[in-house]
Amino acid sequence: MDEEKNPAEQRERLRQNELKNSPMNALGDGMRQGNLADLVGGVSWKTTGVLILVIIVVLVLGVVFDWY
Repeated sequence: MDEEKNPAEQRERLRQNELKNSPMNALGDGMRQGNLADLVGGVSWKTTGVLILVIIVVLVLGVVFDWY
């Protein structure tokens, strides 16, 4: 009997199967790069908010101190 999986586990399983069967798989794991969905999907909403806040603060400081 199959256990019921939640939608996040189903998506991850489908993504892993897609990567495994991809024709680009021959290039190796080092060539594959993650995307923003992978980053945000792996952390909580609080961590994502803090990351966005840090990026905004760094940009504001860069403009104020003329780092750019």
